[in-house]
Amino acid sequence: QKKQVAIINRNSENLLSLITSLLEYSAGSTGSNQLSLRALNVSKFIQELTEELRPVAEKKNLILKLTLTECPDRFFTDKNLLRKIIVNLVSNAIKFSPIGATIEINVWFETVLNIQIVDSGIGMSPDVKDSVFKAFFQVDSSSTRTYGGVGLGLSLVKAACDKLSGSLDLQSEEGKGSIFTIKLPDLFSQAPKIKVLLIEEDESVREAIGYSLKDEGYELVISSYDTIVKDLINHEPTLIVLDILGSDKKGPDLISTIRSNAISKEIPILGMSANDDPRERADAFTKGVSDLMLKPFDMSEFLIRVNILLFQ
Repeated sequence: QKKQVAIINRNSENLLSLITSLLEYSAGSTGSNQLSLRALNVSKFIQELTEELRPVAEKKNLILKLTLTECPDRFFTDKNLLRKIIVNLVSNAIKFSPIGATIEINVWFETVLNIQIVDSGIGMSPDVKDSVFKAFFQVDSSSTRTYGGVGLGLSLVKAACDKLSGSLDLQSEEGKGSIFTIKLPDLFSQAPKIKVLLIEEDESVREAIGYSLKDEGYELVISSYDTIVKDLINHEPTLIVLDILGSDKKGPDLISTIRSNAISKEIPILGMSANDDPRERADAFTKGVSDLMLKPFDMSEFLIRVNILLFQ
């Protein structure tokens, strides 16, 4: 019975993988070309993704070796497409690598973001290399039976690279493994402007924050306790910076108002307060503030907190 259940489980996983590939291919064929661009901490993103993939490799007694060199903290790209590229390439390397082999993930930045996946698997002949990125391509029927899949992984990788204005290079020799190298440009110029909605009654603090945010390339929207709801609808900010003590301590109630609005319930809120009363801080977090800074604060720390809320 255990053996039969194991067979059912394995076949179910294979079927799920095939269906997922078909759905991804269908979505890519009929979906919009519009990108969802945001700034990523490349090192953190790829480290976390590698850890997600590591158990899959270890199940086959493979070693995943990650090498990160001078990766930017803020790299504008489509997170889902980048994930699709790495997952499909590493999964492909895991599938075709012999037991006990090492798969290398090398990432570095040199004008563009370079991602290289190196395996010591079955490799490809020149004629296969010319066709491997075509949808549903299989080396031969025996390969399909041995390794599974419907031949969509690499076509999805190629489509994702094209959407990100990147390039894809393949070096491979039959019986000696493959090296896939992806080069992706930073798409900051195509990214929508990040809007920060600021509610601060002290003019000097408002000006200091405004200068710092604009120097970082963010678009600043000045709001007030009375116009916040209207400004949320009109500007759809990415982040809200709020003095929780202004206008007779309306801040805490305003946090509740923001969190109850469908438009802004998920927008991070950076609160500011001149009062270090633990009860006040606890109340602010209970009502939904994402982070809280004590006034007066250093502007460099303020920007670090802003970037953490926006990009982590």
